[in-house]
Amino acid sequence: HLHRWLLLLASFSLGGALTLFIIPVSLALVRAPVVHPTLWAMRLAVLSLIAVLTMGLIFLGEYAHGFLDMDRHAMVGVHLVWGLFGWVGTLMVGVSFHVLPMFYMMPPFPRPQANRILGGPATSWALLPLLLLTVTPLPFWLTWLAALPALLALLLYGKVMWGLFRARKRKKWDVTLRLWQVGYLCGGLSILVLALWPLLETDLLRYLFAVLFLFGFVSSIMTGMLYRIIPFLT
Repeated sequence: HLHRWLLLLASFSLGGALTLFIIPVSLALVRAPVVHPTLWAMRLAVLSLIAVLTMGLIFLGEYAHGFLDMDRHAMVGVHLVWGLFGWVGTLMVGVSFHVLPMFYMMPPFPRPQANRILGGPATSWALLPLLLLTVTPLPFWLTWLAALPALLALLLYGKVMWGLFRARKRKKWDVTLRLWQVGYLCGGLSILVLALWPLLETDLLRYLFAVLFLFGFVSSIMTGMLYRIIPFLT
C-alpha cells in the first residue's frame, strides 16, 4: 500500500516539475516574433514532450493502481516514438538548423527543405499512435507506411546537411565536428536497427538500438554542442 502511494507522490512530483518547465518554455516559443525552422522544431518537440509526460503519468498511475485496461506494448511503443523521436530527435535536428551554420561557417540551412524535413516527422508521429493504439490489429505494413514520411525527411536532411558540410568555409575538422559525424552515423545505424527489429524479433536489436541512439547519437551530439556552446557563452 505504501509502495503505491509513493509512486503516486512521485508521479505528481515529476509531473509538477516538468509542468513548471513546459509552461514558460511554451509561452516563450508561442510569443517569439521570429519565425524560423528551429523555432517550429522546438514547438513540435515541446508538444511531443507534453505527450510523453502525459503518457508517463498514466503509466505510473496504472502501475500503482491498475485502473486501466490497455495494450501495454502498444502504449510503450507510442511512448518511445514520441519521446525518442518526437522530443529528442526533433529538438536535435531543429537545433542543427541554426547551430551548425553559425559555429562552422556553413551556408544557411535552406528554409523550404527545413520545413519539409519537419513536416515529415510531424506526420509520422501523428499517424503512428493512431495505428498502434487501434482496438483491431492492423496489417504491419501500415506501420511502415505511416513511418515513411519521417524516413523520407531523414534522407532529405542527410542529403542537405552533407552538402552544407562540404560547402563550409572553415575547412578544418575539429573534435566537435567529429562528434557530430559520430552522432549522425550512429543515428542512421539506429534507424536501420529499428527497421530490422520486427523482422528478426531478437532482444539483442532492442539493446543495440538503445546504445546507438542514446549513446551514439544523442550523447555524441550533445557533447559536441557543449564543447562549442559553453566556451561561446563564457
